[in-house]
Amino acid sequence: MGKKFRFGIIHAKDDPELEAVSKELQNVGRMLEDISEQINGIFGKDPKSGENQAQTKKKSF
Repeated sequence: MGKKFRFGIIHAKDDPELEAVSKELQNVGRMLEDISEQINGIFGKDPKSGENQAQTKKKSF
């Protein structure tokens, strides 16, 4: 029980390790946004309007 815990809000700027983790999480967030835009582009959905922009084509057999 030699470790003491500090309660309260810990800001990333107060701890270099947390600052590095915070920057990596921001990078991951940007990557997820990019992936989401790419997926929406493939399926033709406009994320801002929420409407499906894809046109359905009828296939004749």
